[in-house]
Amino acid sequence: MLFILLIAIPAGIKAQKVPINFNEYHGYSGTVDYLKKVSSAYPDITELMQIGKSTMERPIYVLVISNMKNGTTIDKHVKLYNERKENVNNVPAMKSHQGKPGHFISGSTHGNEYTGTEVCLYTIDKLLSGYGNDEQITSLVDNNTFY
Repeated sequence: MLFILLIAIPAGIKAQKVPINFNEYHGYSGTVDYLKKVSSAYPDITELMQIGKSTMERPIYVLVISNMKNGTTIDKHVKLYNERKENVNNVPAMKSHQGKPGHFISGSTHGNEYTGTEVCLYTIDKLLSGYGNDEQITSLVDNNTFY
C-alpha cells in the first residue's frame, strides 16, 4: 500500500527560514552554526556580534534581535559636546535599536552547562519564526531589543 501524507500550512503562516530541533544538545559548533544561519536569513531583525573570546580562544557571540529599521538614540537628538571626528578612534555612533528597552538572555556561561544555551536557542527560534506571523511577537521585536 502506498500512503501519501499531505501537510497543509494555514494561509498566512510562514515556515521557519532556519529549522532547528531540540532532540539533542547543539554544543558550541552547532550553536555558532545556527546563529550564523539565522543572522544571514533575518538581516532586517538580527545582528551577530563577536564580543570577545573564551579562555579556549573561541569567539563569543551575541545575537541581537530587534527591528533594525526603527528606534532612536540620544545621539540623534542632542548635540554631543565631544563629537566623533573623522579618523579618530572613538566610540561609534549608537545604532537605532540600542535606544530601545533591552533584554539580555544569557546561556553558555559555563561550557559544560548545556540547558541554558538550549533555552536561548529556543527563544531565538520563537522570536524569529513568530516575527510577522504573531502580532505580540512582532510588537516585542519592533519595540525592544533582545541580546
